[in-house]
Amino acid sequence: MNKKKFILPICALLAAIAVEALPFSMSCHWTPEKDVVIHETYSYFNMTVFRNGVYGPFVTTMLSIAMVLIIIVLSARKEPNFKQHRNMVRYGALTFAASLTPLILGSEWFSIYSVVISALLLAATVMLHRMSDDVLAAEEALNKEREKKAKQAKKERQQAASNAGRKK
Repeated sequence: MNKKKFILPICALLAAIAVEALPFSMSCHWTPEKDVVIHETYSYFNMTVFRNGVYGPFVTTMLSIAMVLIIIVLSARKEPNFKQHRNMVRYGALTFAASLTPLILGSEWFSIYSVVISALLLAATVMLHRMSDDVLAAEEALNKEREKKAKQAKKERQQAASNAGRKK
């Protein structure tokens, strides 16, 4: 499996995390009174928004960081594993869905930075999904090679046993 293919999804995720870290990446609209609307911007990492019951941005950030770590660990493996790769794609889809949670509160909570973050997360997920065929092909080739070696070893054991039986 070509490890260089994982560089683009990792870069897209790191770019999303960098945008999430900007102090004005999340737009919040609070209404303490009936006719008063307070517009404030926060970083996705800011716990003030999380404390006020808006969980989506912080969850998106934590999932993004975890996804980068998972991709790095899985790309470091010598043998491809299609099931783990497929789960990584599903995790990317979950991260993308979490990035859309500010839309539940209204479109005014979804800034241009939120759009960029969601687009980068979607791009990383699509890139990982497109690699799935390569991972599956590499895993099948590895399994065929293992089966071939197992058959060869079994044949050699049978020949050794028949040779030992002739000598007696």
